[in-house]
Amino acid sequence: MPERENEAQLLAECRAGKDAAWGRFYQLFGGYVYSLCRRYGVAEGEIVDTVQEVFAQVFLNLKSYDPVKGALKPWVRALAINIVLMHLRKQSRGRIVYLEDYSDDVQVSGRGVLDQLNQEALLSIVAKLPLNLRLVFNLSVVDGYSHREIAERLTISEATSRQHLTRAKQWLRRHLSQPSVKQAYGLF
Repeated sequence: MPERENEAQLLAECRAGKDAAWGRFYQLFGGYVYSLCRRYGVAEGEIVDTVQEVFAQVFLNLKSYDPVKGALKPWVRALAINIVLMHLRKQSRGRIVYLEDYSDDVQVSGRGVLDQLNQEALLSIVAKLPLNLRLVFNLSVVDGYSHREIAERLTISEATSRQHLTRAKQWLRRHLSQPSVKQAYGLF
C-alpha cells in the first residue's frame, strides 16, 4: 500500500515541522476542504479564511491524529466539518428559518433529475437550501453521518434531524420540478 506509506511519511515530515511537507499536505487536502466549505454554504468571501482556519487547526492537532484509528482524509474531513459548523453557527445567530414554508405534503415526480445534474449545478442548488436543512442534508446524504451523529453535532434531536432531511429532499424536489429551474440546468 504505497499510498498509506506516503501518508505516513508525509505525517512524519509534518510533525517534524518541515515546511515543504506542510505545502504538500495543503496541496493534498486544500481543494477538498475548499469544496467542503462551499458545499456547506460558507459565503464565497469567507471560504479562504475558513480553509485557513481548518489548516491552522490541523497544524495544532496533527499530533493527536492516530493512523491506527483510520485514514487521514476522514480525520481532516471531521475536523473541517466541525470548524465549518462552528463558523455557520456564529454567522447565523439570530436568523430563523420558518419550516412551515416546507409542507410535508409535497409530491413531485421525476426521481432521475439529480442524475442529470453536474456537480457544479448540484452544489449551487443545494446551496440554496435554508441553512438548517442544508447542514442536515450534507451531513446525512453527502458525508454519511447517522441522525444520532447529526443530532449530537448540531445539538438538535434525532427526530429534528430526520425532519430536516425530509424537508430538504422535499425542497429540492419542488425546486427541481419548476420549469424555470429545469430550463436553466438543461433538465428534461
